[in-house]
Amino acid sequence: MEKTLTINISGWVFNINENAYDKLTQYFKKLNAHFKKEDGGDEIVADIEARIAELFKERTPEQISVITIEDVDDIMKIMGQPYEMEEESSDETFESNNHFNKFKKHLFRDPINAHVAGVASGLGKYFNLDPIIIRIIFVILVTTGGIGILIYIGLWLLMPEAASTNDRIRMEGKKVNVKNIESKVKEETEYLKDRLNDFSEEAMGVYHKTGPARKVGLQKIESFFKGFGRITLRVLKFILGLVLFINGVGLLVGFGILYLNLIPELEFDGFLIQGMSFPAFMSNYIIANEYASITLTALSVLVLIPIVMMVFHGIRFLFNLKRNRTVGTIAWQAWVVALIVSLGMSYTTIRAYHKDAINITRYDFEEVKSDTLNIRLNTNSYYQDIFSSDNKTVISQDNNHPVLHDNEIYGEPRLQIIEHDKEDFILKVYKTANGKNEEEANTNLENTFYEFNIDSTGILLDPYFKLSEGSKWRSQEIELKLYVPEGKTIMIDKNIRRHFRMHYKWRRKLYKHKSRDSYWVLQNENFEEAVLIDAPQEDDKDVFIEKPQEKEVQKKIEIQEAQETKPTTEI
Repeated sequence: MEKTLTINISGWVFNINENAYDKLTQYFKKLNAHFKKEDGGDEIVADIEARIAELFKERTPEQISVITIEDVDDIMKIMGQPYEMEEESSDETFESNNHFNKFKKHLFRDPINAHVAGVASGLGKYFNLDPIIIRIIFVILVTTGGIGILIYIGLWLLMPEAASTNDRIRMEGKKVNVKNIESKVKEETEYLKDRLNDFSEEAMGVYHKTGPARKVGLQKIESFFKGFGRITLRVLKFILGLVLFINGVGLLVGFGILYLNLIPELEFDGFLIQGMSFPAFMSNYIIANEYASITLTALSVLVLIPIVMMVFHGIRFLFNLKRNRTVGTIAWQAWVVALIVSLGMSYTTIRAYHKDAINITRYDFEEVKSDTLNIRLNTNSYYQDIFSSDNKTVISQDNNHPVLHDNEIYGEPRLQIIEHDKEDFILKVYKTANGKNEEEANTNLENTFYEFNIDSTGILLDPYFKLSEGSKWRSQEIELKLYVPEGKTIMIDKNIRRHFRMHYKWRRKLYKHKSRDSYWVLQNENFEEAVLIDAPQEDDKDVFIEKPQEKEVQKKIEIQEAQETKPTTEI
């Protein structure tokens, strides 16, 4: 019984007896010791290992075959021993010139001496011709209809490339052994060195010849890019300065308008106030501490410093002025102080919104006997003629911005129209507010007033809700939810959409009827537009509505009657 090992030679896996493995290992050690001090020694040994792997593969075609010591001896005879390299060169010359001792050549593309793909140099090696002759033949063939190109491409695809040293030795018809591998590696190394030296000398010559012109050219290129960079940077700084200056001035103007009460109305999300400056509004309705003036000053500085710095830097970029670090440092320090003071003073105000309260009240329309509910807007208390000091000139009156009492805060109610499965109309009023605790939140609810009136025709809504005198703004809100039964109709005043916050679907529907009142009937859980049949007189209590389904039926009846009464012509 013999011990068998598995080894890897140049990427190939073989099974080998232990005594054969020992002898092969000693052979490789001798090769490494012989070539370790020579240039390209590692490459020579690697090529020898690759050749040995090929020979073993030929001898053991099946993976289960085992390499024996006899196989190793045969391989060593083929490859030769390292000491054979020290024999007299006369014997080597005689062998190399003896055609009978040469092996059969193999056709490969020669990548070492290639100009394109190595086809011509490979053919030259195979036929013992100068590659220049082969290249001339290809050029002549190209001029006779381009057949030379097709032949070259065909040979390029068919001829394998001599990628390894072993292939290049076979290409020359020599025996692939240790001596020839070493000679070939040294030959190719020297060839590559010579080509590299020639290229280096040529490149240095060109470099020295073109030195002055190159230096001038580089200086011109450098000057061009520096100038282009300066111009580009200047243009970008000018654009940035212009943007900063315009926006800064615009913000400064807006800041002044708010502080000097130069606009008739302050309007926010869901509420508005007239005849009051922004600082007065903040002091009277928002800030919840005893130091309102300090808080307002800190907030003003916090907002004003970035705006002023925008204008300052805009001017600096526009006129290409140098940076003033002192101004920037002072502005930054002042802004940080204002931020700290604002946060400290605003804590009480933020706490004033901590708790919330809600009140829900339900209203039934017992007086409404019709299937149509009218939703009207109350304009009497708001849209009256307001005269100036001479009691003659009307100051302002329109549906978009009604004249309200100065220094009083008003809120815009929210209106939702919802379908439900009950038989009667129902209105629910949701009133919400915040406070620092539940008691204060409920007090803010009680100080929020909204007026509306229910009569036999429907409901009359005020366009705004109002806070009692002296109350703070604590996110008070009024929401009306009108529940409409299936099959019943609502009439909506054309001005409702202007004063109530509504769902975008309803706002889109009502926008189509901005110049007149509109009627809507609930059919299959969807609100569809109803068409008025007869305009009501002043004394009429009912409005006659043609519902969408009835309209379709009536249209079919009219078509059928028209067909029955159509005259016929006899022939």
